[in-house]
Amino acid sequence: VSMAMRNTTVDDVIVSSTKDGFSIPCKIWRAQKTNNNNEEPPTAAALFIHGGIFARGDLNSHPAVSRALSETLDMIIITASFRCGDVAPHRTGTSLQDLMDVSRYFRSRVFSSIENKGTTDKKKIPFGVIGSSSGGYFALALATQNADITFDFCIPICPVAHPNRRALYLKACISGTASSDYYRLKNVHTVEKAQFILDTQISYWETEEAMEEAGESLRLRRDNINNLHHPPPTLLIMGSADKNVPMYVCEFIQAWATRTIIVGGAGHEIQDVPPVNVDDFQTYLWDIHQFLTTLQNKNQGEN
Repeated sequence: VSMAMRNTTVDDVIVSSTKDGFSIPCKIWRAQKTNNNNEEPPTAAALFIHGGIFARGDLNSHPAVSRALSETLDMIIITASFRCGDVAPHRTGTSLQDLMDVSRYFRSRVFSSIENKGTTDKKKIPFGVIGSSSGGYFALALATQNADITFDFCIPICPVAHPNRRALYLKACISGTASSDYYRLKNVHTVEKAQFILDTQISYWETEEAMEEAGESLRLRRDNINNLHHPPPTLLIMGSADKNVPMYVCEFIQAWATRTIIVGGAGHEIQDVPPVNVDDFQTYLWDIHQFLTTLQNKNQGEN
């Protein structure tokens, strides 16, 4: 299947927080159609949650990923400047509430169905959540929460799936005890870099206990059968040489993810700038394409 590059149009939208009326800036990234007389609906729509150590970034901070998903895979991508960091620490619940409000707005008002051109039929397209780095944690948290908003798929890319495990790794880098063999890395972070990431991450989480509880909650939601909220089909993408988020940070997500892709030799950069050459073994766009195609075929078969 050819994954053709297209131009992308970007539209601005404001979503109001149900918590306090805060205006959440959003962007909609759509691939331009080359044939207006024979438009096919997009392959999927997704909220893309940016990374930034739980404290940085905005709706414009990951344009390469947003454009690649839109132009190469013909997806509709939504990005948002949700509140995070020390202005909205974890204990307030503001970050997840902003993301739920954005998800609910677009799913209910825009992407619940796409009208086929020239007919009155409605064709449902999958609506999911994608997150990179710290945004990957938020994507997993959204996909597994018990709320009125549900997702058809989840794609975390190099996610900080267990914040405290990442914090412990950073502390080991700072103390000089981060064994490359233990973390399966050729290199680990410098003291200065590790300290910066740790301080920034803690500005959001504030305590070690909060980071531990957050990471374990993703594990327990799958393990505790009495309170199980089945996550949607999940494609976990990691880099084998990621010294920002070592693979052990995500190992319990691998236990329940539908599929896991480990890009050999790739570092944390793949969460920000994905390889787009389909002949490059490091590309993961083809894996996302196959994942979504399988999901659509399965849903059509059930219908």
